[in-house]
Amino acid sequence: MESLEQYAEDRLPQMKKTLEELVQIPAPSFEERRRAEYCMKWLETNGVSGAYIDPYDNVIVSYPAKNGTSPKQAYGCLFLAHLDTVFPEDTKLELRKEEDRWSCPGIGDDTANAVVLMELIRYLFIQKPDVAHPVLFALNTGEEGLGNLKGCRGVMKEYEGQIEAVVAFDLYQKSLYTDCVGSIRYRIDVKTEGGHSWMDFGKANAIERMSAILQELYKYQPLPGAKTTYNVGLIEGGTSVNTIASAGSFLFEYRSESAQAMKHGAAFLRQVLEKYCCEETKVRCAIVGERPCSMDVNPEKQKWLARGISRITEEVTGKKPEEGAASTDCNIPLSFGIPSVCIGLIEGGGAHTREEWIRPSSMKEGLAMAVKAVRFVTEETGPIQFVSPDHELTEKEKSEIFEILSACDHDFCPPLSERGGTAESHLTADSSHNPGVTDYYRELMTQKNFLWKQGGRTIAFMSFRPDYQCPQLSRFPRVCYLTTLCLLKEFRGKGLSLRIYREVLQYLRNRYPDATPALRTWSTNGAQIHLMEKLNFEQVDVLPNDRGCGVDTVYFAKTDGSV
Repeated sequence: MESLEQYAEDRLPQMKKTLEELVQIPAPSFEERRRAEYCMKWLETNGVSGAYIDPYDNVIVSYPAKNGTSPKQAYGCLFLAHLDTVFPEDTKLELRKEEDRWSCPGIGDDTANAVVLMELIRYLFIQKPDVAHPVLFALNTGEEGLGNLKGCRGVMKEYEGQIEAVVAFDLYQKSLYTDCVGSIRYRIDVKTEGGHSWMDFGKANAIERMSAILQELYKYQPLPGAKTTYNVGLIEGGTSVNTIASAGSFLFEYRSESAQAMKHGAAFLRQVLEKYCCEETKVRCAIVGERPCSMDVNPEKQKWLARGISRITEEVTGKKPEEGAASTDCNIPLSFGIPSVCIGLIEGGGAHTREEWIRPSSMKEGLAMAVKAVRFVTEETGPIQFVSPDHELTEKEKSEIFEILSACDHDFCPPLSERGGTAESHLTADSSHNPGVTDYYRELMTQKNFLWKQGGRTIAFMSFRPDYQCPQLSRFPRVCYLTTLCLLKEFRGKGLSLRIYREVLQYLRNRYPDATPALRTWSTNGAQIHLMEKLNFEQVDVLPNDRGCGVDTVYFAKTDGSV
């Protein structure tokens, strides 16, 4: 088989041809359908099966694992590149070629990256390499401006709980974005009675009032500790030079790496607008775009992904990319706690200008980077496999459960180690563990246990009792009671808990169709309660102050039969 470098060299003429065709198809945000249809036809012509255009006009493709896939199987990584550009429909898309320098609006942001992503998909379907778990691809929409990341939002919604990491291909090789800049974008409308500039002089002027509001907004003092910016980008209003304007509007935004700073800015904006809103001046504010900040991403997983992509970029190009933060498609998965990075696959510059350029020969480097990135996320993570409770636990599995339980001790309320217990005997782990953990473990060993493994190692478990009754659940004739869910900290913040519950509920529905799944938790366990709401569990009882002052025990049951 030819080397990856030779394969990329051989495909460069075709990549140039594809780029020349794709870059001349207009694709402002919300108008990407023509490009999506081009990409669909290209993929079908090049031997890629199963591609489809979703309701958001994203082109979606999945590449299966060697052992096959199922609708609820987790994808090791989502790779994406956006189809839209910042330029309006009537922008002249003239491609200018000067040896190894091509210029055209939108050529680097993000058309060339999209071309390389298509070539990556073709490589997988033609070369058919084995991967440990499936990979998802999206040529997505709405990344620019007021597109508000609609395409990426749509993918993450459709595959919620199934994506373990995200790599976006955007901009240039020199930069690796490992964090996101959030933004809130507003349209402010100001209305007054207006009138004639001579006869009605003295009446409130919408443009003057709007100017005063902007003067106030530019006095804002951001919270310290995180870079925060604000900007007015577009002003409209008025009728003529001799008219007291009755209406005006402007677009205004805050940007920051800190969600708290964004909230602070939003509160200041509301205060200013309330100050100027009165009987003669009506002020209306609407959010027209919102890009979230990063939330609860596992730092070790994020570092692992960033280091891997940085290493690949340096290995292929000879240059280490500079790490930073930006507003990209990664804002969405990072806000869900999913490790994500954004890297460009090509050399170029001048993004968002009509003089934007790239070095087309760099696409062969980009293809090598993209293929190595797929190898990295599939070979070095391995799939997370579901193990049903219909087997007898091995001693190794018992030991792993005990270790996970011990690591999760203080995640419980109250902690297991503070619950007391009898003198502990030697089990499969260090006898220095508190008797409370040991007693709890002994109880788990009398129950049934689901396992989730990666590379033969247990990384999460859930225990349950197939027949259980208590006064709080007495309205249900038969209950499958979910007692404990624990997963290693390095696997948190990736949507794995949602996947775990779905796989468990599917199993219980098939194995115990007449039983009601139920569980209990404590009232301050916000993450667990959020999961219960998402999975349509019903709150059926509350024991006030059961776990201490102000901490209730809350019972939930799954009564609707959905998964």
